[in-house]
Amino acid sequence: YFDLFGAEAEPQSAPETQEPADLHLVADWAKAAVMQMWEDGFLIGDGTSFDPTALATRAQTAELCTRLDRAVEVWYCEPGVPSDRVRVEPEEEEDEEDDDRDDDRDDDRDEGGGTIRRTVSFYDGDRLIDTITTKGGQPLKEMPSVEKASKEGAVLLGYFYDKEFTKPFYADANIYENMDVYAQYSEMEVPETLTVRTFTMQDVSNDLVVTIERSSAPVAGEPELARAAASLQSIDGSDPVVLDARDNGDGTYDIYAPEGYRDGCAYELTLADGWVFSGKEPSIRTASFTIFMEEVENLRMGDDIIYVEDTASMDYTVDGESYPVLNSDVMGLLGEDEGSFSYDGVVEEGDVLCIYTGKHPEVREKNGDLLDPAMYVTVTDVEGGTVYFAALDNEAQLGLYELPDNFPIAVDVLPEGESGTIDLSKLDIPMYEAMVGKEVGNL
Repeated sequence: YFDLFGAEAEPQSAPETQEPADLHLVADWAKAAVMQMWEDGFLIGDGTSFDPTALATRAQTAELCTRLDRAVEVWYCEPGVPSDRVRVEPEEEEDEEDDDRDDDRDDDRDEGGGTIRRTVSFYDGDRLIDTITTKGGQPLKEMPSVEKASKEGAVLLGYFYDKEFTKPFYADANIYENMDVYAQYSEMEVPETLTVRTFTMQDVSNDLVVTIERSSAPVAGEPELARAAASLQSIDGSDPVVLDARDNGDGTYDIYAPEGYRDGCAYELTLADGWVFSGKEPSIRTASFTIFMEEVENLRMGDDIIYVEDTASMDYTVDGESYPVLNSDVMGLLGEDEGSFSYDGVVEEGDVLCIYTGKHPEVREKNGDLLDPAMYVTVTDVEGGTVYFAALDNEAQLGLYELPDNFPIAVDVLPEGESGTIDLSKLDIPMYEAMVGKEVGNL
């Protein structure tokens, strides 16, 4: 009635809240009318809630009629002066396609001088986000709340007059007619989930024991435990180590190397399907570890090593895959095969390279610098700007170090006289053999 005749009713008793607390329960087609009646004080429920699903009592209906009658009477007849507005007919709705409106218009009014309320409906495709009303010719006082406009996995870019998102709709636009506007969203990239598959141990004892347990029931005919549970790979090119397993009797098993791991070497222990590391997440399938090695004084890197600093333009190809950095993980994939990388420096077949990132290996200290990759490889071939490489064998490993001309030995007691016998049980046999030759050095 108010919309058709442009009636401006004086507000009645004011509600306690700006909108009903249960406005979300009101049907979409009725929200604009409910809000107008709420704001003007004709339908205010209990002051905070509208209770749209309840039945109206006779008393509530009578009170509503009384308020409306009083408001209409005041609008039609100024105090003491009859008005001819009782004969006003509703104004014909203007063509919704008519865009030639007077920009200087600051209000929509019917022939009787009353203000017409206009409704803007906000849509996400066919989904109604919200409806907001305002007086004709005036901008909206608000936009859909963040809660209503939010869309899972997407970011709201803005509202538009058309579904093709070519004409933006702004909050300060004057509203002259009921209209629909459309929200444009940008889909967010699906966040990547990081799954931890490896845990690392550094400088552990050569008698390291790793405890594992079954994650599923054993399969009939399963091979022996040691072979079924885990496999070991040397990632620094050192000789392989034999594994064994023992049953702890409580559902867990210890994996260990009966002859011990080699000092200073690095390994990867990978579990077979059906096994997990005790106390670790089930997604962890590999344990990477390095074996502790005592420092040797006056031991320095060999003079024949060629140091190559990794750059952003150097990618490493191993087993058909490309990697930006050559680290222990990539070397573990290399195995006994060859890898390659592009390099414009001068190297030859047989050269030993140290490919590193960060500080030069010879100036590194015992801090975070040691965590930067420094991989030693042998050049197997050079073709143009492509260098082919392989992991170092045992002989090349020993050649990494510049061995001293003398080999001091610590003894508890010197022999008496000009000759005697000393205990060489603490002698580093492999190092001694490397210094004087295996045949002479074999004690």
